[in-house]
Amino acid sequence: MVINLAKTHFGIFFGDNANMIAGLRRLSEMLHAAGRDEEAPAYSALADQLEQRLNALAWNGEFFVHWIPEDRNLKFDLGVDMDRQVSLSNAYSLNRGIRHDQCAAILRTYQRIRKEMPATSPGEFYAIFPPFEKGFAGESEKWEYMNGGVMSCTAGELAWGAFDHGFEEYGADILNRYAKIAATHHGFVPAILRGKQPVAPARQFTQVDLRSVANADFGPGTPEVLGWMNEPGSDLASMPSGNQVSREIPFNVIDPAKNGRRACLAISSAERFTRHASIAINRTARSFYLLHAKGGDDLVGKLTLHYTEGTTHWEYIRAGVNINHWWAPADSEFNERSGPGGSERMQVAWRGANRKFGNLGLYVVGFEHPHPERTIAAIDFDCLDTGAKWMVTGLTLCDAPIFLPPWNDVSYGMPNNWGAAALTAAILEGLAGVQDRGVAFSKARIAPRWLATGTGKAKVSVRYPASRGYVHYKYKCDRTSGQMTLEFTGSAQQFDLELLLPQGRAIRRATLNGKEATSEERTIESSRYAVIPAESATAHKLVLEFA
Repeated sequence: MVINLAKTHFGIFFGDNANMIAGLRRLSEMLHAAGRDEEAPAYSALADQLEQRLNALAWNGEFFVHWIPEDRNLKFDLGVDMDRQVSLSNAYSLNRGIRHDQCAAILRTYQRIRKEMPATSPGEFYAIFPPFEKGFAGESEKWEYMNGGVMSCTAGELAWGAFDHGFEEYGADILNRYAKIAATHHGFVPAILRGKQPVAPARQFTQVDLRSVANADFGPGTPEVLGWMNEPGSDLASMPSGNQVSREIPFNVIDPAKNGRRACLAISSAERFTRHASIAINRTARSFYLLHAKGGDDLVGKLTLHYTEGTTHWEYIRAGVNINHWWAPADSEFNERSGPGGSERMQVAWRGANRKFGNLGLYVVGFEHPHPERTIAAIDFDCLDTGAKWMVTGLTLCDAPIFLPPWNDVSYGMPNNWGAAALTAAILEGLAGVQDRGVAFSKARIAPRWLATGTGKAKVSVRYPASRGYVHYKYKCDRTSGQMTLEFTGSAQQFDLELLLPQGRAIRRATLNGKEATSEERTIESSRYAVIPAESATAHKLVLEFA
C-alpha cells in the first residue's frame, strides 16, 4: 500500500465513483429537506456529470469494469482479462440509483456467472470473478477473501436490487440459498465463503517405520519403557494403532503390544526421554507429514533433514506453527465465523480421552520439502533444553505439495455484520417490501413480494425502537378465490402501496377500507405491480379481486 510516484500506476475504480454519485444525490435531497434549496442543485449537477463520465468510461453494456488504468497501454500479467472481471461493487450499484437497464444487465450478468462458476462454489456472489490467477499472495490467494471469495454482502445487495428491478424470483432464490447456508453453519451467516473448494492433488504416500527409534508407550509404560509423557495416571492408552488415516494422510501407528510397548518416539531434555533420534529415509519427497503432539514449553525441538550429498535443512518445532499441546487440541474446525486464514499446514488429526480428561489428541502437520530433487538420507529429531516433550507417533512421505482438507467452506477477511446488514435490507425492503420514505416512517412504502417465494400469506412488523415509528401488515393472496388482501397500519401519514400481481391475472376490482379505489399498473421487466396510495396513520384494508 506504498505509493511511489515514479513507479506506481494509477487507475479509476468505478465502485467509489458510483458511491460518490449516490452520496451527492443524497446530499442534495437532504439540503432540500433542510430548506437550503439554493445549494442543492449544484450537487445534483455534479452527480449527473460524474455519472455521464463514469458510464462512458466503465460501463460495457453488461456491467461496470472493475478498474481502468489511466494509461490504457499498460498491460498487466495477472492471468485474467481485467476488462471481464465482475467485482462486488456492481451488486452494490444496484441500490445506488443507477439506471434500470443497467441494473437488469448486472442481474443477468450474475445469473450468467452462476452458470459458469465452479461446481463446488456456494454461489455467484463473488468479491471478484474470475479471480486473479497470479500477482497476489497471502490473504488474497485465489478463491479466498477478495480474490474470488463468495460474500454475503454481495448476495444481500444483489437480492435487494433484484426485488426492485423485476427479478423477484431471483431475489427470493438468493435469500433461500442463504437460509440453507445459515442452516449448515448453525444458524450463522459467515461473511465470506471460499469461492471454490480445494481438491487434493494426485499423490502417493510412503509410510516410514518408526519401530527402530520408538522409546515410549501410549499407555503407562513399564519399568523399562517410558510411559506417555512420563505422566503417571494420564496417558494416551486409547490411541488406535495400525494403518490410520488422519485428515486424508495415512500413517502406520505402532501397536505397542507388538513392539515391547515401544509405540512412539519421545524426545525431550527431561529425565528418561531421548535427546536425539535419527531415522534413515534414503528417498526423495516433495513433502512429508508428522503425526505428533507436545507437552510443556512452546519451543519443542529441532527437525533436521540430511541429504546424501552432505547438506542439511532444518526447522524448529514450535507451538502454534507446527505443533500444539495434546490436551484440548484445537485448530480451525469450529472456527465458523472467520475461517482458517488460508490453507492450513496443521490440523487436529485424532481425538481421544483418558481417565482424567475427555479431550486429548494429536496433530498432523505438513512440511514442504524445499529440495524435492535431493535424496533425504535421514531425518533427525533433537530436543531443546526447555523441558518440552515432543511425542512423534507417525511419519509419512509424499510426492506432492502439502495439502490438508479444510474443515469447512468459510473464508476470512471481512466483518460478518456487513453481510448481515445487506441480507437484512434485502429481506425487509426487498422481500417484505417495507421502506421508510420519510422520517421515522412518516411516509412508508409497502411492496410485498411474497408471490415470488410461493408464500400465500405473511405478517410483517418493522419498528424503530427509539422513535417508535413503525409499519405493520398482514398479507394474503388466495389464487383459488382470486383475491389479494393487505391489512396494514403504522405511523405513516402517507403509504405508497405497490403489490406484485400474479402472472396472467388482471385486477377486476380494488377496494380500500371498503370503498372503491383506483389503482395504476406499473410494469418492470415482466413483473406487474398495482400502485395505490393511502392516507393517515390508522388501520387500513386493501382488497384486490382478479378476473
